[in-house]
Amino acid sequence: MIPVDYRAVARRNIIENEKRRLFEEKRVGLESRLSSARDFEEIFRDAGEYFKQLECDGITLVVYSDDAVKSGEYENFDSYWERKENEPNNDVWMFMPFHYRDRSIGFSILKNGKFLYDNPYFYDIQSLLNRVIWEMYQRRCYIEANRKLDFLYKRDALTGTYNRMAYFELAETISRNCRILNQDCVVAFFDCDNFKTINDEQGHDKGDEILRKIGAILSDTCSRKGGAFRFGGDEFVVLYPLEDDETADKIINRVNKRFDDEGIQVSIGTCIMAADTSNKQKSLQDYLNMADQAMYENKRKKRMLHGSV
Repeated sequence: MIPVDYRAVARRNIIENEKRRLFEEKRVGLESRLSSARDFEEIFRDAGEYFKQLECDGITLVVYSDDAVKSGEYENFDSYWERKENEPNNDVWMFMPFHYRDRSIGFSILKNGKFLYDNPYFYDIQSLLNRVIWEMYQRRCYIEANRKLDFLYKRDALTGTYNRMAYFELAETISRNCRILNQDCVVAFFDCDNFKTINDEQGHDKGDEILRKIGAILSDTCSRKGGAFRFGGDEFVVLYPLEDDETADKIINRVNKRFDDEGIQVSIGTCIMAADTSNKQKSLQDYLNMADQAMYENKRKKRMLHGSV
């Protein structure tokens, strides 16, 4: 019968329990930092700092940025290790997937993890990383989905401009920014001439083509500080903040040239929303009504000269 050194057994148990306690302290601290991370970069940094304390040559965390993962030719397991054994640098890499059920979202790569021989707790950390990365991945997916929904909600499907709903959300912001920057803003109303005749005689496909061209021209000639909106049917509204030496006439002449190049006839009405406070009693709707009336006056003059418009 082999004698048992109970003191040695007790000492090993005490040492093992102390290791486990220290590991749990570090794991709880890491979990707290990872749970409060605001993005993947913070997760990668905190996880990297943790693994620096362990006996290994580093860890890499990879998260797929989208669902389009490129396929390729990969070396099989046996030939890989046969090749690595014949190379002077015999690094050992361990790949562990991050996944939820059957969906892979990335992986970790541990280089020369010598601590694995006497530290059985790596898989606890891997499970923690898997959970935190999955939660962050879900949040990013939700944010991106909401961004796409917001884009669809505010965009006109045919022309790509903002829609009328977006106007009531964004126009006040554009107006307020102009006042803050002390910039005048041109409020312009556009209406395609003879649009009903075009639809009746050339078909709705031709009408749609013209609306798309109008939307593209107005979007191209509008700065990012402004906005082009399809207000309804063949009517468009554009807010042009005036920068540097820009004037309303210069902008409208530039837009008209683009319309002439495309052979599109459009009636335009404009007014200036001044940045000063002298007209603070006027609302954005008042300026829009003024531009609308100017557009109809422009259309009336064309009728007098050319007949129906």
